[in-house]
Amino acid sequence: MQMDEAVDLLDACDIQKRQAVYTILPPEKVTELKELSTLSIYSVGSIMNTDFVTARPTETAGMVLKRVIIECEKSEMYRYAYVLIMTNGFLV
Repeated sequence: MQMDEAVDLLDACDIQKRQAVYTILPPEKVTELKELSTLSIYSVGSIMNTDFVTARPTETAGMVLKRVIIECEKSEMYRYAYVLIMTNGFLV
């Protein structure tokens, strides 16, 4: 289930059911759900996708693309790729 949909579902539940769900989820997911739950339903944050893939400078493009393919199976489809290049300590 996508995070924005999970937040909507949990927000509709009473506190006991919500806490029961939190006990079976990994702590990092609980933190993310709680943070997203605090956003207004009228803000862009309530519908944004917080899933992303990062790469280390030592990874090849092929290594990163393999990970992107795996992550796309678990998450919403990625639509954009931002490539940040660091030169002499500055982003270019």
